[in-house]
Amino acid sequence: MKLLMLATDNYQGSGAFRSLTFLARSLMDLFGDKAIVILPYEGDGSSLLLSNRIPFRLIPSYSWVKPCSLKGVPALREWFGRWRRNHRAINEIRTTIRSEKIECVYINTSFGYVGAIAAIKEKVPYVWHIREYLTNDFDMNYFSWRLAKKYFLRASSIVCVSEHLKDTYLEKLQLPPHRIKCIHNGIRVSDFYCKRAIFKNRKIIATIVGGVSVFKGQYDLVDAIASKAESLKDRIEITVVGDNGGAKKLNEYVLSKGVAAFFNIVGYKTNVADYLRQSDILFMCSRCEAFGRVTVEGMLAGCLAIGSASGGTLDIISHEETGLLYSQGNPDDLAKTIQYALDNPERMKKIAASGQDYCVREFTVEKNAKSLRQIFKMCTKSKG
Repeated sequence: MKLLMLATDNYQGSGAFRSLTFLARSLMDLFGDKAIVILPYEGDGSSLLLSNRIPFRLIPSYSWVKPCSLKGVPALREWFGRWRRNHRAINEIRTTIRSEKIECVYINTSFGYVGAIAAIKEKVPYVWHIREYLTNDFDMNYFSWRLAKKYFLRASSIVCVSEHLKDTYLEKLQLPPHRIKCIHNGIRVSDFYCKRAIFKNRKIIATIVGGVSVFKGQYDLVDAIASKAESLKDRIEITVVGDNGGAKKLNEYVLSKGVAAFFNIVGYKTNVADYLRQSDILFMCSRCEAFGRVTVEGMLAGCLAIGSASGGTLDIISHEETGLLYSQGNPDDLAKTIQYALDNPERMKKIAASGQDYCVREFTVEKNAKSLRQIFKMCTKSKG
């Protein structure tokens, strides 16, 4: 099978980009498929594709989503400018579809649409992989939901990365349940898997990973630690991995709360696995994580996962079985959960081990690739 895979970013730190990369490589290795990735702009993700021997082409294009704060005439002006500039991208993608005899177009996130229009014009099926809520996780929205809905509905298949995200789009698109499939992200287990002892010392090491923003929950974690600073003193140290322009502001907030001794803010790092393998706890404090790739990565590395009871995190963490859950947006409940974990180390070891085993079974690149390929095959057969 020959696939054209549309990336909507070009960034190694992006979970969506890593998912696309390892999906392409798995399809090539497991089934002998041919995949070509289309990149929308220059970025460091290209080196990840090169290291995995995945062919790619740069065809500049522009997203159809915007910050929620962009409204009115400025939003319309920006959208019409992007729409005009994207015509060239659509034509170049059409040329690639014809010259490479592409059988199916795959769009990696909901941020881009040019692949959909090119596929429609070339009468090739396209599969849309939705990995984000947009408003609840990125504070963004479509320039035109009416237009977005039109092209989503014309997709041969729609895939969401979690059950909650699937339910969200079923409601938004007013579709029957069979029209959207839930296929969880696949992680390359060997990149993170580590069988080791945790909770060995009185002082526990924890990590939270992700771009720093109110949506990722780092501020909730600071508030939780501040509320129990006295009882947690010398018992936990938290490394904050990630930036996205917000690390400096977070550091100022940590100082204002008087909990600098608890936090180590290291910014964006490419060697996330190294931090996870040295940690006892992985925090996933997002307001509404669509899936939570880093949650699985942390659990594979042997960490106890503590996550907010929302979004895709609920597909990964079962409370007291594969991790611990707390009420989303409730720092007091998070603080109680942290205290509980520190006071019950033997119980936490068992939960972490169970979580690791669960992730090894459920969230592999091989399982992800097999499930998506079934959809690609179904779409191409329907066309025939």
